[in-house]
Amino acid sequence: MTIKFFSHSADDKNVQNSKTATTWLPKPVLDRIRRYAKEGRQPLVRYGQPDCLLLAVAMGQNPVVILRSSREQFTELRSAALIEWVRVARRATPRPGQPPFTRYNT
Repeated sequence: MTIKFFSHSADDKNVQNSKTATTWLPKPVLDRIRRYAKEGRQPLVRYGQPDCLLLAVAMGQNPVVILRSSREQFTELRSAALIEWVRVARRATPRPGQPPFTRYNT
């Protein structure tokens, strides 16, 4: 099994198309992606047999979003999830002079 970490910059060019890319992801998945991206969690991708997984994890915590797909659909699933992740993470990044995101200041 290979584990890869993805940086946001690799998928930045796709962020403009985020409305069309994420429409087929289930709403509960989008809600979790948005929540955990705001918290600063990083996506982790695992390629396994026969399923492929996309996980949202934080240091020392269990996976919180698990998306399973066939190998053929994995690229589309990963792209849609990462586009949404990048879009939300950008909005959640504090500007100079703003406090960092917490559950209590949203």
